[in-house]
Amino acid sequence: MCNAMDSNSQIALALLRFSWPLVLINILRAMSVTVHAIIIGRLLGASSAAAAAACSPLISLILSFATGLGLGATVLIGRSLGAKRDKDLRRLNTVVSVASFLFGLALGLTGALLSPVVFSNFGFSGQVLDLAVEYSRSMMFAMPVQFVLMAQIGLRRGVGDTLCPLGAYFVSFISSIILTPVLVQGFGPIPALGLHGVVVGNLAGSLIPLAWLGSVTYRRGQYLPLREALDKNCLVVLRELTGIGLPIVSFFVLLSLGELLLISLFAAYGANTVAAWGVASQVAAYAQYPALAMATATSWMAARVLGAGELFKIPSIIRTSLLTSLLLTASLVLLTCIYASELSQLFLADSAAASIAADLIPGSVVAALCFCISSTFSSGLRALGKNLTPTIISGLCVVFFLYPIGFIFSSIFGLNALPLSYSITYGVTAIMQVIYFRRIWPTLAETAY
Repeated sequence: MCNAMDSNSQIALALLRFSWPLVLINILRAMSVTVHAIIIGRLLGASSAAAAAACSPLISLILSFATGLGLGATVLIGRSLGAKRDKDLRRLNTVVSVASFLFGLALGLTGALLSPVVFSNFGFSGQVLDLAVEYSRSMMFAMPVQFVLMAQIGLRRGVGDTLCPLGAYFVSFISSIILTPVLVQGFGPIPALGLHGVVVGNLAGSLIPLAWLGSVTYRRGQYLPLREALDKNCLVVLRELTGIGLPIVSFFVLLSLGELLLISLFAAYGANTVAAWGVASQVAAYAQYPALAMATATSWMAARVLGAGELFKIPSIIRTSLLTSLLLTASLVLLTCIYASELSQLFLADSAAASIAADLIPGSVVAALCFCISSTFSSGLRALGKNLTPTIISGLCVVFFLYPIGFIFSSIFGLNALPLSYSITYGVTAIMQVIYFRRIWPTLAETAY
């Protein structure tokens, strides 16, 4: 009994050591988005804030490919590290860096071309439509940098280094909050760029951590030269990477499309409501960050023990991660519910939009509790190579619950019930992920022994 408690304590400490920098990175990223939202809402008005909120799901949709690549890289490098295959680790670093740039370039161009069609078909019109198209196209041209940056973070996570990305993002955040207001309003010889100033500030903030992380990896000799990396084994690496990453991408694609449909329901209530939902969804993101960090830590640790042939440790890793994640998430949910009004006023100068946001925030953040359960189990299954079925489960729940429940609740109970569609979607997903894990684990354990 004491040995089990000691083992769980060691796992919890290892997970926390790995994940606390990731939590802070996510907070810094969210704070950067928050600063941009405050700047847009206060300096450029409700129409610009609504346009930026409308762009968020499309940008998330494109970036989901980068997330899939990064998570796939973390798992594969974790396995290589556990099995002590140094050359495979170096090959992964090189192949992922090149592939992420090419993916970012292709998807950024695609997003720029399709953005007018997307927004016009989701209920936006007039000034909000024009601003949304303009803003999204500008953001799309920054995608190659964003993709390589997220890949570098995944690579550093894979070798167990989460402190370098934290330092890089801290510098990025400071530079972004200094540059963006200057670029938006103009200062001295610098012209006022409006919404484009937010994009330029975001791009500058991304280039700084990218240069830092790339130089760290290079100095530590963790790249394989291109002439060695891009051989026949490169295709094997890409196949394994996409085998892990593409199911993740497909889920994020479905989630982003569901959120675009959901925004069309908010759009029916007017520009103030869209802006308010943008605020509520950003606040909800803060509540999910501990769960995301712990899920990434779970995936990395499970991949390492799998590479080392210690499969029996995985249930303890998942259980400890889940309890820690629930404790952290519940604390943040409670705080955001208590200070919902103050948070909404921080984002929005318009009192009507701020009041709507304060009503939407509690329903939005409660979903994080269900999300942390589903993400913990799916991350453990991902490390085990069982990625397809959990993704299908999550995707089907998004398709059959997110928009349909939102539509029904909005029709019957009104606007404030709309965010509850997330709680129901993630809740059903969590139940099904737990059932699936409990069903396949005995078979996996028998195979290991």
